[in-house]
Amino acid sequence: PVNNMCKHFAFLLDSKQPIASNSDSVIHRGHGWDFSLPCPHSLRENRKTWPLKVRSGQSAVTVYKIKIRGVNWFQLRWEEAGKIRRKTIPEERKAVAEAEWKADQLRAGEVEAVSLSVAQSAVYKQALEDCGDVPLDVVCREWAEARRQLGAVPLLSAVEEYRRRHFGKPLTMEVAVQEFMDGRRRAKASEVYLNRLNDRLDRFAEAFNGRDLKGVTEQEIREYVEGRGGAARTQKNVRDGIVTLWRWARKAGYLPRDLQTEAERVEAPQVKRALKIGIFTPDEIGALLAAAGDKVRPAMAICAFAGIRSQGELKRLRWEHFRWEQGVIDLSTVEVEDGSIEAVSKTGERRLVPILPNLREWLKGGETKTGPVMPLLKPDAAFRRVARDAGVQWKQNALRHSFGSYRVAATKSVDQTSLEMGNSPTMVRKHYLEAVLEEEARAWFEVRP
Repeated sequence: PVNNMCKHFAFLLDSKQPIASNSDSVIHRGHGWDFSLPCPHSLRENRKTWPLKVRSGQSAVTVYKIKIRGVNWFQLRWEEAGKIRRKTIPEERKAVAEAEWKADQLRAGEVEAVSLSVAQSAVYKQALEDCGDVPLDVVCREWAEARRQLGAVPLLSAVEEYRRRHFGKPLTMEVAVQEFMDGRRRAKASEVYLNRLNDRLDRFAEAFNGRDLKGVTEQEIREYVEGRGGAARTQKNVRDGIVTLWRWARKAGYLPRDLQTEAERVEAPQVKRALKIGIFTPDEIGALLAAAGDKVRPAMAICAFAGIRSQGELKRLRWEHFRWEQGVIDLSTVEVEDGSIEAVSKTGERRLVPILPNLREWLKGGETKTGPVMPLLKPDAAFRRVARDAGVQWKQNALRHSFGSYRVAATKSVDQTSLEMGNSPTMVRKHYLEAVLEEEARAWFEVRP
């Protein structure tokens, strides 16, 4: 065949010495011409002497004939970067051709190394090791082509993007939300938290109905959050819920664990904090308690004079948590409808809150009561109705904020107030310290029936 003839002719042009007659057959590849070389046919005969050593300059690759399960295979061995490399090939012709190519490659490296400095040589050797079994020239060509197509986009960014979109099995948005919420319920998250999160994520899943979670982009999430409208706080809450879903997907193995998620890339809206938190005056809390009915008044007094959170803690609080003789409310645990045990406090940690003298008077008769302190399902809605009847402007979370502000002024202790409220000292210092005068604090805790 013409291709074999060309191959043999090219070999003769590139050869320098004839095949050695010792135990190791040698093909010496170099520059020059030697008319004493045997013809290709005698070369082929000499190749039957094993092992066969293929040289190019000072570089050499040895071909061994081995048996694997009774079948002849050919194994190439050479030294590179101080290590013995091996490669096994099933066909003799391909093995010899591979050995010739590898010997030339090694020789090219040697020639190039002559002109390299010590530092450049170290970099070159490290590059060879980093490439592993892939030839350095192949790595360079692929990198150059990828760079040409990507332009200014870094190659690693393209790889990360590919991994995000082709990682793991498909996960539709509806299934993702369902699995995530089921996990939150098993973790015994509070009912208030679950309801808010479920509402936000259900709307998000509806907007991306049928879409694979991995295919939703940063830009789409940003447009959805901004499109919801509302205040910056509302948009931040929506964005935070989506980020929580994406982080769950990463932790569950649906997304690469080492990459930032698309949701995390969306910058959180900046929320301007009020210079002063909203609190009630002593006169206002007196009017609110006077207007409240028997079902609501105890719960409102507990929030105002003990700092209990109305969103979750109040709904789990029972009269059995009051230790009247010790003078404290023991926010420990409570048994819920399914028989499981839940923590009363938001943080899940036990908290002891003092029953102050004026609060004890508002709770007169509570020593003999049992069951939930707040029988109504929506305390905040009931408190708003009371405020409307009393002619007092309602302020969100103002009962707890009022307790924190007046309590730290009365005790002059950030640490004590933080323990009673279940907040960090940093939060107490930031929001409640120096919010009211000591005289105002005394007036607040003197509000009595």
